[in-house]
Amino acid sequence: MYSQLLLINMGSNDWINLTFISIFVLLVLNKLLFHRRFTLLISGIFNRKYLSFYLKDTPLITSTFNLIFFPINLLTISLTLYFIVKGYYVELFDSYNLELFSLIIVALFLFYLMKIVLRFVINIILSVSKTARQFSFFKLTIRSFSSIVLLPFLMIHQYSGLDKPFTLTILLSVFIALLAVQYLYSTQLIIAKKQYPFLYIFLYLCTLEILPTIIFIKFVFIIVNNDFHGF
Repeated sequence: MYSQLLLINMGSNDWINLTFISIFVLLVLNKLLFHRRFTLLISGIFNRKYLSFYLKDTPLITSTFNLIFFPINLLTISLTLYFIVKGYYVELFDSYNLELFSLIIVALFLFYLMKIVLRFVINIILSVSKTARQFSFFKLTIRSFSSIVLLPFLMIHQYSGLDKPFTLTILLSVFIALLAVQYLYSTQLIIAKKQYPFLYIFLYLCTLEILPTIIFIKFVFIIVNNDFHGF
């Protein structure tokens, strides 16, 4: 009986329900373990209370709070990309739900991994390790906040019963707006510090942010424009 309960129909949406449950479980866990920090993340991110309070934490990037938020972000962004690709290419991916989602998760994980490797290389070349950590912390913080913001729009799109093209357009608009805020806000915070020449910051952003994003987008277009049935 228990083994039957664990079986998931590959063609159903059970895995989407499990994905939402996993996200909520991790969010609740993080809130229970770090209630003050979790609350401050939501309420104080744009007035910089959260950033100023936790910027001197050690470790800065790999704290337990951030590590728990990593799978939350991975699942949330992957689910967002899944809905977008599925919505605009429904005829291509109509019967490949879990396979497509799994492929997006792997691609996004490799995208993050590539950024970590590039960050390590750039830190050595430009000697900007401190600024790099701060920039990564700013982006990680906004990315965590964005995951929380995206969650209700994902649930509305999946469960509300409203017109799917309409909810998908709203979801896509929110996703693009959050990406723009993430890049502009974190970049503005680094430039405001005036610790390094603008040329260094520009090269850092091109290598660590723009290049991986272009590669990831190119990878998505390759998947979309080729026959997914071959994967």
